[in-house]
Amino acid sequence: MSGHSKWATTKHKKAVVDAKRGKLFAKLVKNVEVAARTGGGDPAGNPTLYDAIQKAKKSSVPNDNIDRAMRRGAGLEAGIRDGEHARRNRRGEAHEGDRQEQQRDHQLDERDAALVHPPRRAGAPSPAR
Repeated sequence: MSGHSKWATTKHKKAVVDAKRGKLFAKLVKNVEVAARTGGGDPAGNPTLYDAIQKAKKSSVPNDNIDRAMRRGAGLEAGIRDGEHARRNRRGEAHEGDRQEQQRDHQLDERDAALVHPPRRAGAPSPAR
């Protein structure tokens, strides 16, 4: 007898299969994205993109994922900033340089907000409405 329930065994097998499939999908989608970036987003005029799409379809990658990858590679959809992917570490957190840039932007936003709405002094009358 293997374990307590049949579902537990099925769940573990399914997790292994899904992980392999997800890894394959990610690789194929990245190939589509790179092909669209290098040769343009039109499969009719870009044979590398056409081949990448055919390989992805053969491996059952959803059409929506393929279309999004094509648009990202061609620069028609968000996801690429200034031609580069956002750098992330293993936990999905922003790279240190990106984090510093976000903090700088936040500080600038706070400074701009202070210029528009200066803090009131204690005891100052409230503005007339």
